[in-house]
Amino acid sequence: MLYFSEIVNKKVFTEDKIEIGILKDFIFLVSENPLITKIVVKNKNKEKYIISTDYLIKINDYILIKKNYLTSSLEENELYIVKNLLDKQIIDIKGSKIVRVNDIAINKIDNKLFIAGVDIGFIGLLRRIRIINPHYIYKFLSRLNIKPNSQFLSWGDIQPLELSQGHVKLKKKEEKMEMIRPEDLADYLERTNLINTRKFLKILDTEKAAEVISNLNINYQTALFKNFRAEKAARFLKYIDPDEAVDVLLTLSKKKQTEILNYLDDNSKKKHFKIIRIIKKSHW
Repeated sequence: MLYFSEIVNKKVFTEDKIEIGILKDFIFLVSENPLITKIVVKNKNKEKYIISTDYLIKINDYILIKKNYLTSSLEENELYIVKNLLDKQIIDIKGSKIVRVNDIAINKIDNKLFIAGVDIGFIGLLRRIRIINPHYIYKFLSRLNIKPNSQFLSWGDIQPLELSQGHVKLKKKEEKMEMIRPEDLADYLERTNLINTRKFLKILDTEKAAEVISNLNINYQTALFKNFRAEKAARFLKYIDPDEAVDVLLTLSKKKQTEILNYLDDNSKKKHFKIIRIIKKSHW
């Protein structure tokens, strides 16, 4: 297995030993088994260009490509490792926490390169910063009875839905997602866009989703409620603290406020009597 941190910045040569630059990035095809399709090379003039991995001969102390290579470009469903995956936050379902991608594991199968998964552990970080060989640090810590393990998440556990926005989240597993603290989920969602946030909230049950919404900042809450259907907004409102609900509703149009309140059931109307009174008063 290769790691991206061990390959990036290596010199790139043609098979006739002409240096053309250094490797800066990989481009991969977003799929269940993500194939690395292209390499990104930066030359001495700081110019970057893309070369298909069809021209790739081998990777060792340097990168070797065919001398008759042609440049290419990014295509549909292709993304960059550095820009779209490395250092991005993901939700670790097993650990019920949000973590960061420190390195990318790469497998070579039949002369093709595939992303195997991501390293979110301390060893992956050491490998990235390259201040000292991580194996030496590992040995030193082992003598102190400290065993830093490489924390690896396979690509099969990653949902590539948000990659184009620079965010990655793991595949939905409702029962484990419920274990993650609402404030942590809210912090994560504020870093993504509204479309992905709405898709993400569908994974959770209504009560848990309402808890997450309660932890979002008021601007994000307003944007969500503006996009929610009145009936759906009322379902969330049922579980949101009345004082917080007032703050959100007062940022909406009077028409939207009325539509949402009309969908509240009798029990919710009793619980949110304060909301109804304040909203009606604001309409006078």
